[in-house]
Amino acid sequence: MTEQEILTAYEDNFKAVDASIAGFDNALDKYAFKSTLKHSLVLGLAQRLLEFSRGSEAMGRAGLAAANAAMGRMCLETLFKLKALCLDAVSPEDYVKQERVAQYQSIRRALELPSVSPVFTDEEQAKYRTELQETELELGIPVKKHEIKLSEWAKRAGEERTYALSYSALSDYVHTGVSSLVHMMEVREQGQVFIQTGPSTHQLASLLEGVCIYLALATEAIDHMFANELLNE
Repeated sequence: MTEQEILTAYEDNFKAVDASIAGFDNALDKYAFKSTLKHSLVLGLAQRLLEFSRGSEAMGRAGLAAANAAMGRMCLETLFKLKALCLDAVSPEDYVKQERVAQYQSIRRALELPSVSPVFTDEEQAKYRTELQETELELGIPVKKHEIKLSEWAKRAGEERTYALSYSALSDYVHTGVSSLVHMMEVREQGQVFIQTGPSTHQLASLLEGVCIYLALATEAIDHMFANELLNE
């Protein structure tokens, strides 16, 4: 299918996504975000969700099914974190701490390589080991205990069902699993396998519908955050 044929066949889906994106963008302009850590993180995640939503629409228009599925997964990851923060299920400080934990784990894995010397000089290795020790002193051992895995983000956001049903399926495209390739293949007579190389609309309608749902859930979460803060003033 050409891009124009895709736009024609899925016109209603693209219109729905356009309306959802515009509605969420307009809603963000109306919220009175403050210069607090929590509000800054929520607004940043909201903008990232918008970016991924627009990316999904663009990938869909181009017939890039796998890339679109990857965008859908990114939307979900962003939604889980945004909603968990809005519901006060994760503190802004714990969200920020995840970066420190990830850096610690990356550095430790690198230093544990059997041939690390060609990669890092002795001075660099000493510097990184000092950084690891500082993180251990600050966060305590094991540092990994502070990590919030994505399944936990989903749980705290109240999106366990979405994680179980949608996230794994979308992840298969990111990890290039077998099931993510099947839609491109056609087995004909005598076992000949033909691979589709052009634009694909595989699961396009459901992916675009998903974006609309994620934006609606994000809007509800931000509404809840502001309403709750107003009650506590």
